[in-house]
Amino acid sequence: MANASSGYDYVVLELEQGAAAWPALRERMSDIGPLALFAPQIGFKSTDAVLLFDHAPPAAQLPGRVASIDRILPVLRGAPEDLNRDPGIYAHRWFTIRAADRSRFIELSRRAWTTFEQQQGTRVFGLFLAEAASAGNDRLLLLTWYADHGAWQRTRDPPAEARDLFAQRRAITVETVVRTSTLVSG
Repeated sequence: MANASSGYDYVVLELEQGAAAWPALRERMSDIGPLALFAPQIGFKSTDAVLLFDHAPPAAQLPGRVASIDRILPVLRGAPEDLNRDPGIYAHRWFTIRAADRSRFIELSRRAWTTFEQQQGTRVFGLFLAEAASAGNDRLLLLTWYADHGAWQRTRDPPAEARDLFAQRRAITVETVVRTSTLVSG
């Protein structure tokens, strides 16, 4: 069982090209034991797989080339029971912020979720701080479940309170990128 307080390894694997790569990865799931396996949709390469581990096994034990590993620590939610396993999509949104703005960014996110999640088909899994960051900046990962891409699109116009809080958060964001996936197992 995953222990969110100690964080996770967020691993992006590059799989072999071809139809056999995903069945081979699924077959290895019980051996390598991730909390979650995500399949690429928008923004990821078609050969990418994203895995969330308590602690990733050595690269040689993984069925693919490790493209990146980020150690992420939960700052809001992020416990295994917060992972929504219903059909839908996950948005993986990375933020770069000034380290001095971290507390404010986290608090704005927490407050915004109160009304943001009242929208049908939306649930935040967690906000995570990446251990490695550049000088003076922090990187945070927001993993959010949506019923589908239509639900994601509808949240681009959230309730007024959430919209105002997200605008304040956007003002202290250096850069952001979002990619979507489906949860294959978790």
